[in-house]
Amino acid sequence: MKKLIASALALLAAGMLSAQVHFGIGARGTFGFGLGSSLASDMTSGDNYSYSTQPFKSFLAGGAIIGRISFDAVPGLFIQPEFGYSHNRLGYKTEYSDTDIWETYTYTNGTRVTHTNKVVTEYDYESSIAYNSIDFPILVGYDFEVGSGMVISPFAGLSLSVPVGSFSTSSGKASGNVTTYYDGNQTDKVSYRDDDDDDSYTLDVKTSLNPGAIVGVGFGYKFDSHNMIMGDLRYLLDFTPTKGEWKFLGTSWDWDIMTRRGLTLGFNYVYMF
Repeated sequence: MKKLIASALALLAAGMLSAQVHFGIGARGTFGFGLGSSLASDMTSGDNYSYSTQPFKSFLAGGAIIGRISFDAVPGLFIQPEFGYSHNRLGYKTEYSDTDIWETYTYTNGTRVTHTNKVVTEYDYESSIAYNSIDFPILVGYDFEVGSGMVISPFAGLSLSVPVGSFSTSSGKASGNVTTYYDGNQTDKVSYRDDDDDDSYTLDVKTSLNPGAIVGVGFGYKFDSHNMIMGDLRYLLDFTPTKGEWKFLGTSWDWDIMTRRGLTLGFNYVYMF
């Protein structure tokens, strides 16, 4: 008798749960650009020269399988776990200046005369560094109905990102001048320009897990109780920089490379069971 009662209660609980909780699955594609992404200080410092680096032309792209859980007890509330892949690229522009000064001597009527020689090297170049990651966001949001089938859905949540593969780097446009001075007077100036993307290398990724956060808002349309499409705008930020390993002549160094932050536009389709 006790087993019968226990089985009946279990079936009742399962029926109540299935009536109150709804599950869905879907897909998401995304594209965006870096907004606040930064190179770490390890990549921007220099000794005995001027070295200034500013990020630009950064972007993110990827896709994800998404889930969706809604609740009859709180209509509109949803939880959205995701399993996604991202390509994260940070472009940066570097301005470099180096001044080399030395002295030479001549003798006039037995008197030594000191001459100051100077070579000023100035150039700037565009580079990029990229890596791929597998991302696991868990978002919590609310659907506000604003019309027949139309919803606006603010959301926020946490994310765990796993960098995979290696950092890839490349250098593109470069231009500059080498100017020579003698006793303060310019004696020569050589200009150069290189638009070939011929300087590239890889760095091993040393970070195993990056925690982060996501905030955003979605705009969607529910065709019926099962089918839903949505576009969303979200800002993602990693809490910690992604590290890389540089190896040279048997010695290796771990560097903080870049911290990912970006604004992305995504498009989702979800089927609710």
